[in-house]
Amino acid sequence: MEWISVKERLPKKKELVLVAILNQYVGAKWKWNIIMSCLTEFNNWSALYGGHSIMIPDYWMPLPEPPYLTEEQKLESEKSSEDGYKERVEWAKKQYEKVINEGYR
Repeated sequence: MEWISVKERLPKKKELVLVAILNQYVGAKWKWNIIMSCLTEFNNWSALYGGHSIMIPDYWMPLPEPPYLTEEQKLESEKSSEDGYKERVEWAKKQYEKVINEGYR
């Protein structure tokens, strides 16, 4: 996958992507911050954690495919459901939808 300039094109609204933001910090050095974000329906960028309500990325790219699970990992994942794994996943999905639909407050 290649990085796409926000000047070239933007992702679909509410699509979770990786964004790259070039920041200057102490000593006049520059560094890249890479975070997960999405473009809201209001054309603002929303990060999946607080503190970046006013951010303007330089580049973005679609999220890569998640790692392949081995059969052993799949079995372990199924066992974990007894400990509330499915409930935690559902909670995380609801939190993501809340951020997508309402933004951070």
